[in-house]
Amino acid sequence: FKEYFNDLVYSILSGDQVDDLDKLQKDFSEWRLERAPEYATTIGIHRYNDILENFKWQRFDTDKEKTESFLSGLQRIDYNSLDELNKAGYDVFNDTLHTFLQGYKWKDYNAMNPVSFLEGPHTDPQGFTDSAPFYTYGDYVNFLSRIQKLPQQIEDMIGRMNRSITFRHTYYNTAVLEVPNQIDGILTDRPEDFPFYKPFTEKLQNNTNIEDSLKITLRNDAKTAIQNVLSKFRALKTYMSQVYQRNTRSQPGVNSWDKGEEYYRDCLRWHLSLDMSPEEVHQKGLEEVSRISGKMNTIMKRLNHQGSVKQFFDNIKSDSRFFLNTSEQVLNRFNDIVHRQIEPTLPQLFKDLPNLPVVVTIDFMALSLHETSPGHHLQGWALYSEALGEELNLYKDDYEFWSRQHAIQYMLNYTAYNEEAMTNEIDRYLVWPGQACAYKIGELKIRELRTKAEKELGTNFDIKDFHSAVLKNGALQLNILERIVNQWIQSVKESASTNPATNTCKGGTSAAESTSANVLHLFLGIIWFLLVR
Repeated sequence: FKEYFNDLVYSILSGDQVDDLDKLQKDFSEWRLERAPEYATTIGIHRYNDILENFKWQRFDTDKEKTESFLSGLQRIDYNSLDELNKAGYDVFNDTLHTFLQGYKWKDYNAMNPVSFLEGPHTDPQGFTDSAPFYTYGDYVNFLSRIQKLPQQIEDMIGRMNRSITFRHTYYNTAVLEVPNQIDGILTDRPEDFPFYKPFTEKLQNNTNIEDSLKITLRNDAKTAIQNVLSKFRALKTYMSQVYQRNTRSQPGVNSWDKGEEYYRDCLRWHLSLDMSPEEVHQKGLEEVSRISGKMNTIMKRLNHQGSVKQFFDNIKSDSRFFLNTSEQVLNRFNDIVHRQIEPTLPQLFKDLPNLPVVVTIDFMALSLHETSPGHHLQGWALYSEALGEELNLYKDDYEFWSRQHAIQYMLNYTAYNEEAMTNEIDRYLVWPGQACAYKIGELKIRELRTKAEKELGTNFDIKDFHSAVLKNGALQLNILERIVNQWIQSVKESASTNPATNTCKGGTSAAESTSANVLHLFLGIIWFLLVR
C-alpha cells in the first residue's frame, strides 16, 4: 500500500508539472502570435486581425523582460518528474528562451534593418489581403484597422533604420538597391487600383451579411486609409534612395561591422543550433564539394562529357529532351513523380505516414522529395529527404573573404542556375547571415546520426524506427535531436539485450545521397562563410 501511495503521489505531482509546462508553453505561443499578428492571420488565428507587428526599436527591452519571466516559470518546473516526451518539450522551450536572451545583445544589428529587396511591406501587398477573412462587418473593420496602422508601422521601420545608420550596422547596398523600384511597382494614383482595395469591390458587393449603407462607409474609409498608405510608401521610397542607400556598409559581409565576426558566429549558432565555428562549417562544405564533385565527374565521364561542370549544365539547358512545353506536361510530370514514383515507396522508410494527400499545382524529383514527400510534408529535414531518393532508386538520370561577384561566379561554375538566380541567392545570403548553412548542416547531422545508429545497432537497425525517432517530436534544435536519437539507440540496445529472441535482421541500408540535387544546397550552406566569415 505504501508503494502504491507513493506512486500515486508521484503521479499527481508529475501531472501537475506537465500541466504547468503545458500552460507555460501555450502562454508563450500566444505571446509570440500577438507579437506577430500578421503571421497569426496567415495560419488561421484571427484574434489579432486588427493590429500589426510592433516595429518600434524599444520593443526589444520589453521582449527581454517577458522572455525572462517565461524562463523563470520554466525553471520552477521539476525536470526529472517529466516523461521523455515532455522532457523534449522542456528542452526545446528552454533552448528557445535562452536563444532569445542571448540574441538581445545583437538587437542593434540586423534587426534594425527591416526593409530590403526580400522583406518589408512593399514586397507583397497582395499577401496582406489574401490571408485575411472577409465574411462579416467586423472582418472589414479589422482589416481597415490594419491599413490605418500601416503608415505608423512604416514610420517605425524608418526609425529602426535611422538607428542602424547611427550604429553603422546597415545592409550592403545590393540588399536595398531595388527597393525604390519595387515601391514604384506598387504605387498608383487611384486607391481603388491598389491591392488593399480589392476586398472592398466585388467581394463586399456580394456580401449579404452587411447592409448597403455600411458598405458605402467601408469603401470610403478604405479609400482614405489606402491614400495614406500610398503617401507613406512614397516617403519610404524617398528615404531609401536619399538617406539609407547613402549609408550602406562598405563591404558585403557583416565582418565590416564592429564585432561582426562574433555576430556571425552567433548567427550560425542560431540557425544551426550547434556550436560550430565558421571554420568548421567551411571545412564541412569543402568536404562536400569534393565528394559531390567527384560523383558528378563520374556521371559526366559515363556520359562522355569532356568539359567542365558548367559546360555540362549549359549543354543540358540547351537540350530539348529536358524541357516540357506546356503547363499540362509539367503538371503531369509532377503528378507522376509524386504519386507513382515517390508515394508507393514511402512505407519502406517511414511509419505512421500522415493521411494527407500531396496535391501538385504546378529539378522535379529532388524538388518533389524536398517540398512534398518525404520532406516538409513529413516534418522532415528536407535536404536529407532528397538523399533518400537515391536509396529508393528514384534518381534515374544520370577560407578567405570572397567578393560578391566571385561568389556569384563560383555558383555559376557548379550549378545549372542562371546568373540572375545566382545573384538573388548571393544577395539573400548578405541579408540573412548564416541562414543558408542550416540546409546542409541539418542534412549532415542526420546522416551522421544515422551512420552512428547503423554502426552501433547492426542488425537491430530499422530505418523506419530511426526516421520515427527523428520526426516524432516535430522540428527540433539539432543538439536536442542528437540527444533524442542517442536515447533511442540506447533503448534499442537495451530491448535487444532483454529480448534476444526478437533480434532479427532489419536490413538497414547505408546513407546515400543525391548528386546534382544536393549541389545547390551545398553551396547555399558554405557560400556564407566565404562571403562574411
